[in-house]
Amino acid sequence: MEPRIEPTQRQEQRLALTPQVRLGLHILQLPLPELRQFVDHQLEENPVLQEVPTLSSALSLPSAGPDDAFGRVSVAAIEQLEQDGEPKTFEEQEDAQEKHSFREHLPTQPLTLSEHLLRQLHCLALSPAEAALGEQVIDNLDEHGYLEVPLEELAKAAGATLIDAERVLRLIQEFDPPGVGARDLRECLLIQLQARGKNGLAFRIVQDHFELVKKRKLQAVARRCVTSVEEVQEAFREIQALDPKPGRAYGATPVAVLVPDATIERVEGTYEVSLRREDIPRLRISRYYRNLLKDHTAPDEVRQYLTEKINGALWLMKAIGQRNLTLKEIVRCIACLEEEFLDKGPAYLKPLTLAQVAQLVERHKSTVCRAVANKYLQTPWGIVPLEGFFGGGLRQGTDETVAEQRIQVEIRALIEEENPLKPLSDQELVEALKARGITVARRTVAKYREELKILPSHLRKAIR
Repeated sequence: MEPRIEPTQRQEQRLALTPQVRLGLHILQLPLPELRQFVDHQLEENPVLQEVPTLSSALSLPSAGPDDAFGRVSVAAIEQLEQDGEPKTFEEQEDAQEKHSFREHLPTQPLTLSEHLLRQLHCLALSPAEAALGEQVIDNLDEHGYLEVPLEELAKAAGATLIDAERVLRLIQEFDPPGVGARDLRECLLIQLQARGKNGLAFRIVQDHFELVKKRKLQAVARRCVTSVEEVQEAFREIQALDPKPGRAYGATPVAVLVPDATIERVEGTYEVSLRREDIPRLRISRYYRNLLKDHTAPDEVRQYLTEKINGALWLMKAIGQRNLTLKEIVRCIACLEEEFLDKGPAYLKPLTLAQVAQLVERHKSTVCRAVANKYLQTPWGIVPLEGFFGGGLRQGTDETVAEQRIQVEIRALIEEENPLKPLSDQELVEALKARGITVARRTVAKYREELKILPSHLRKAIR
């Protein structure tokens, strides 16, 4: 029998998500910045959707009617606001133009390391071949100012000799910031010591005994250099004052600003929860298109198009409202469960579970997971990720669970209180934590210490 393809029918039940449900789930998991971008995109795509203008509080605006929950603003009020913003006299107009011109010429981005070095390179009297080689060297520096590729490869790519490449590199190593253009940490420190005019013991230690420097072997360095430990200690202080990443001050990546979705603050003895609503535009349906939809003389295809767009706008506004309601209920639940943390600090944080909060707010666990994803909460102890409340913890001998944040707080406190001349090892930290009622393995202490960016004990030991 030859195989052949035939159409067949079968009946089955399948759970399918409607577009409205998909939209609600998508909006629920968006943090504020992404939600703003999504709403802006919808405002561009949907002509019936409008953003309610934000007017000055000095204007008295009519309250929204029952059929327009998102508010309306009169045309007269908007025109009045625009007129109030216009300069009245010639002097005011001229002053406004000067301010506008000044703002246009303000630098919008910080100077990058490459731009800073190229400016210095172009100030030198170099031949075209040397300038091109210098630009190539600068282009191959990483963000910290180190040369990423071997100098031989750069010379070969530029059609220059290794001697010429070495000469150009030495010129760049004299540029600001000191230490730039180095090929490794040792060369970076040597360049900085030369720039400071320190060619004594500190320079010899870095040049000849760098491996001992990294291990902080002061006694061994003193023996090799035939000098006293006190002089070596002074040289170590000079070395510690150097910058191992000289290029990081230029063109650094802008620090991302954390925007909290909600805030918990103490008001008259109780904690109150509020959502950050100013970043979410207030939306409404265009009155013009609503009236056009009611016009029975309009073509059927136009009315069908408007019906789809208005329904989409209503689904969007409903999804945003449901997101805010769900998020506020979850944050209220966290505020009730973590009151001791809010009163006393991170050391008193109790690990929560998604199922625990989902049961209290009468939502599915997956809904709670989506609601807290990538969102932040402003607390009396700073901005913390909502997911951090569900980070789990370490189970102790009983049913008690200790949050990871509390363990990290205890580790940091122990290290801050330690004797700098005899820093605590990881095993000693384990014993100190046990004395405070927290049982944890040594490798776990080492892991948390590394997450806190704290050096091991032999590198924390202070120089006398």
